[in-house]
Amino acid sequence: MPPSTAQLQQENKRLKCRCKTLETALTELQQRYQTLGRSEARYRQVAENAPISISFYSTDGQHVEANAAFERMMGFTVEDSERVGFNLFTDPALEANGTRPYMLRAMAGETVIEPPTNFYDASQLYGKEATENYVPGQGYYFPIWNEDGEVQEIVEISPSVTDLLEAQAEVQAERDRAAEERAQLLSTVAQVANLLLRSQDYTAVLSDVVQMLGEAVGSDRCEVFRYDGKSGIEEATMRFLSEWCSSGTLASTEIPFDLQAGDNRRTHS
Repeated sequence: MPPSTAQLQQENKRLKCRCKTLETALTELQQRYQTLGRSEARYRQVAENAPISISFYSTDGQHVEANAAFERMMGFTVEDSERVGFNLFTDPALEANGTRPYMLRAMAGETVIEPPTNFYDASQLYGKEATENYVPGQGYYFPIWNEDGEVQEIVEISPSVTDLLEAQAEVQAERDRAAEERAQLLSTVAQVANLLLRSQDYTAVLSDVVQMLGEAVGSDRCEVFRYDGKSGIEEATMRFLSEWCSSGTLASTEIPFDLQAGDNRRTHS
């Protein structure tokens, strides 16, 4: 027996309700897709325009994606990697510079930071003109998981640390220079002390002493002097016992000295 009109109307009403529900769900899914699309586009722009190298590797060791900063830093593209059959599990350069162990730890689900290292010049591998340019960089590796909680690829972020290493080298060079100067000064002081202690008449070695001290500190003038005068007397004379001057520096003579005014009037010969 065919369905009655009332039954058909009821079924039609149910189907319309179901269709409306599906349309609502479809609209929501489209909105979510658009939102995800905008989010992906935003983050893709961030990655692509980032000033530091960003690249992606699949769990089978393939180089699957990289931004422009990577290409500028490393001198090759993902297409170049594919052409030569690059694989992070077998690439000899990653073994040579010690990078592979950090990438493998990321493959195992760990976030790791690699110490600064020299990324190799891959120009010869990719048939390009060799530059012998090794770029100092520091790799940051972390995994990306799929919905099942499995690592599906890893990300490498590698800022160039050339400026940092150069600054550190300059600081270390300055520290080494200062330490060398201190050591030389202490050595000179020890020589001076030994010279004075071994001399029966210290005035006989004063010329050597002032020269050694003046040269040690990089001074234009080094002098040993004595005040002639008694306390309470306004005028006193400062007499030089010995003086050393660098080339082009005028030598001094006796200096009248006003104890009250603190005036130091130097004449030159």
